[in-house]
Amino acid sequence: MSLLHQAQSAVSRIASSVYHDWGETFVRRGDLKNAIQSCTRSIEFDPNKYDAYFNRGVAYLNQGDYPSAITDFTTSLEILPGQYKVYAHRGLAHYYSGVMEDAMSDYNLALYYNPRESMVYVYRGMVAHDLGHYKAALHDYNDAIRFDAQNAISYRRRAETHVKLGNLRQAIQDYWQFLEVGVMTSQATRREVEAIIGNLRHQLV
Repeated sequence: MSLLHQAQSAVSRIASSVYHDWGETFVRRGDLKNAIQSCTRSIEFDPNKYDAYFNRGVAYLNQGDYPSAITDFTTSLEILPGQYKVYAHRGLAHYYSGVMEDAMSDYNLALYYNPRESMVYVYRGMVAHDLGHYKAALHDYNDAIRFDAQNAISYRRRAETHVKLGNLRQAIQDYWQFLEVGVMTSQATRREVEAIIGNLRHQLV
């Protein structure tokens, strides 16, 4: 490799990293259009920039463009296999696309690579719940709480599954725990959950 070619490759890698960093920042800010544009430029400079594919996939996912998200997550995994968070996000794209079998497969892979990730248990529990496998859902939510007792959404999801199983007292307890742990929960959501608790209490009378 000539010195000129080495220099050009180095410049391309630097440019790719700069555009990727911008893209990642735009994703965090919710500026999805600029996130996609920046990550695309990053990939143009370095087609093997696996994290640029991931962040562009996240932007597509948040945009509701699930096929594009799945394509980018898959490419990221082809470049660097074993990224649990990419499997988890691709699972979400499959979930929101209604392809539960593929979502479950991706969550299983995510947990294979990182068996202590609380939110992935929540995601897998959501699939089990939607499929009517309520005991399996409870098992996943229990694991989510075991690995992160401050994961507020796990309590709400477990409460919803308890309701399906007719375990109303346990559901009420979990809804209250959701409100206690979820200190950043919006007032609208808190009022909604409090109304659900009131309704469940009425059913116990």
